Amino acid sequence: MDLSHKELENFISSFEVQQGDHRFLENLDPAAVPVKVSKDEIEILITAIKSEIELLQAKLWAQSNDSLLIVLQGLDTAGKDSTIRRVFEGVNPQGVSVHSFKVPTPEESAHDFLWRAHKVTPQAGMIAIFNRSYYEDLLVPHVTGSMSASALKRRVRSILEFEEHLVTNNVHIVKLFLNISDKEQDARLLERLHAPDKNWKFSSSDLATRRNRKAYKTAYINTVSDTSTKLAPWYAIPADHRWYRDYIVLILVLKKMREIDPHFPRINKKTIEELRAELETLQ
Repeated sequence: MDLSHKELENFISSFEVQQGDHRFLENLDPAAVPVKVSKDEIEILITAIKSEIELLQAKLWAQSNDSLLIVLQGLDTAGKDSTIRRVFEGVNPQGVSVHSFKVPTPEESAHDFLWRAHKVTPQAGMIAIFNRSYYEDLLVPHVTGSMSASALKRRVRSILEFEEHLVTNNVHIVKLFLNISDKEQDARLLERLHAPDKNWKFSSSDLATRRNRKAYKTAYINTVSDTSTKLAPWYAIPADHRWYRDYIVLILVLKKMREIDPHFPRINKKTIEELRAELETLQ
């Protein structure tokens, strides 16, 4: 899949969610795979993309001017953990942080809902990955009915303002919704029960979420469509096939890092000569 710049843009745009489009999932097949290339060919491309991302991450770290925030959302078993492992395998761990957002702690509940997210947004030069995110504070109340419609709208507005604030302060955002089919989710849940090394991943909350799957899907549709903006668009990724999911995510991360366009800082010639002279005196 050797795409030209225009073809690459068209490929990426096919996954971008337009703000207000509450029907974006209707034409997105979670089991979709490219018909013109094989899995092995995609894996070769994945290796090449990773190499470029590793170099760009080194430049991002060295320049320390911009940062990248990657938001991962999806139903249980959609592959958030494995996406993080696969996509960022090989990058310098000093320049990447991963944060998981579960039920708020008492301390977190005592603050505004964005507090726990804001304090771990990436500093200049860093990549931060949110495994779930502040979007849980929209999704869960939407499903449980614990907040009024007007309160949810205020939270949407707060999130949009928060993301605008981050972007205007050189925090670039990539938001990814991993879309998994009902059939594949059920298969992965059963796999967790049958595979001894995966039993620990299964909990009673998985069954509760599974029972409310339709409500969660509706919540995701509303949340994603309402918060996909030009500054921080959402991308809906077909996630039934891990290798194709990883390929799309890698392309989106690569595109954003190319847009950031970091460079290794340059030291002027005079400074280099002074440093060299000082080192020579120490020998």
